[in-house]
Amino acid sequence: GTAEAQFSLAEIYFKQRNFASAKTYYQQALNNSQFARRGLASFRLAWCQYNTGAVSKAVQGLETILNDPKLLTRGGENLVNVDQDFKAEVAKDYTVFMAHSSQISLAAIQKVYKLSPNKSRIENVSFLAKELERLGQIEQAQQAWELVVRETSDPQIRMEGLVYLAGLQMKCSQKEKILPYLKRALRNWASLQSCKNQRVCDELKKRIRALVFDWNRTEKKNPSASLLEAYEGYFTVESTDREAYELASQAAIQAKDY
Repeated sequence: GTAEAQFSLAEIYFKQRNFASAKTYYQQALNNSQFARRGLASFRLAWCQYNTGAVSKAVQGLETILNDPKLLTRGGENLVNVDQDFKAEVAKDYTVFMAHSSQISLAAIQKVYKLSPNKSRIENVSFLAKELERLGQIEQAQQAWELVVRETSDPQIRMEGLVYLAGLQMKCSQKEKILPYLKRALRNWASLQSCKNQRVCDELKKRIRALVFDWNRTEKKNPSASLLEAYEGYFTVESTDREAYELASQAAIQAKDY
């Protein structure tokens, strides 16, 4: 009765993006112990919190759902089985909320991995890593990619993680660490029979190119042997890039490496 009516009202406000009012009614419905659709109402409540700036409460709310099989269903029946699609959706949003919460740490990254369904774990942590880099949280982005590289069994995903890690070394001025990551990425690349996802491979080639060009700019006067080796690595995946060949030649001449 009443709780269902409050839930329906909350849904109307939610669709109108009036999150403050929706929040009140979801909470009222959830306060009624007879109310059945607790999973969905808790999920929506977390979105209301996220949209009204209470990000850490939203993170906490989704964590509660992911830790309680009884809440992992959209319906009201007390199902024995978890609704896997719903769980995947909650875990994906948990990843987004986590990226935008201020308290992200290695423990938080590991939680995203642990609470996500098996088949979307790596995808969620990769998404988190990219989002953290975009938000300027370089150290945390590194930790997320390290976890992906360590846990994935897919050489293409490992290669992607290593390319991103090489780029992050440039961003935090750890130039001596760029080449080791790049070499590991290229070893994984060499182990692929073919590119499973051409769009990803093209994007990674662009990233390696941008990385080598940025590195070149910082060593214009005095190119290092590592930079020249990075160019060589890039040419193993992209052998027809004339501009890169010209820059690499100039760098080699500058370094007196004929």
